[in-house]
Amino acid sequence: MKQPESHSTTKAQTILWATLIILAIITIGLLSIQAANNTTEMSQWLRAQASALLIWRLVLYCTTGYGWYRMRIRLTKQGFSPRQHQRLLFAEIVAVAAIALLELQTLRSN
Repeated sequence: MKQPESHSTTKAQTILWATLIILAIITIGLLSIQAANNTTEMSQWLRAQASALLIWRLVLYCTTGYGWYRMRIRLTKQGFSPRQHQRLLFAEIVAVAAIALLELQTLRSN
């Protein structure tokens, strides 16, 4: 089944923007390491800014959670099978577990 032209264009634009954002993040990371002269100074700076970065991550998690909640409501209104509901619930549990493990690892390293 062929998708409408506008849908294909939207997908292509989304992929392009995602690629550009990822490249920008990688570039900023590499430049910041170079600006810090070495990874040791970068690690010290990260430790010094730990509370600000925690606040940033919490805002990011809340924003993502709100978007996920809105998507879930929209999907529920459309209706889905018990199998689809089970898969969505599994994805939610895995996402929360992954974030929790990453945060625990960050907490242990400080």
